Amino acid sequence: RADAAEQAEQDRLDLLASISHELGTPLTVVKGNIGAVRRFLDAHDQVAAELASPTADVELAVERMVALREDLMAASRHEAREVELVPLHAGRLIDRAVRWVQNSAAEKGLILASVVHGEQPFILGDADALQSILGNLLSNAIRYTPSGGRVDVTCTQRARDVLIEVADN
Repeated sequence: RADAAEQAEQDRLDLLASISHELGTPLTVVKGNIGAVRRFLDAHDQVAAELASPTADVELAVERMVALREDLMAASRHEAREVELVPLHAGRLIDRAVRWVQNSAAEKGLILASVVHGEQPFILGDADALQSILGNLLSNAIRYTPSGGRVDVTCTQRARDVLIEVADN
């Protein structure tokens, strides 16, 4: 019983750690884009269209946090979220993931670049899960790349496969 209780406690802590990690990137997006809004308001001569992309990112980040909360609630009831596989544009997923970590890279003095090779590659996947994976890869690359370094994201279509790579230099 003691071993089972200890394992249950460790599982609970692992879940909380995972949720905390998953909330990090969306919260960074909210913070960074709120700063962009603040700078816009300070400089009255800028065009309101500049807020379109940051506003969309904030909305997506908030939706992601809501989804993570729902996942937590389902897990607490011992239910699993059903994964929905849909066609997704790999380039758009990468662009969004890069935008979401751009502020963290800039704060560390890193160059963050992405390249999509070939035609517009589509993949079959779950948008939330893939955003989480890309966000974690980029977050870790930024964390472990020395200041002044570079993080590259490449996407290459090879026959029916799509290869997404994150590399730090």
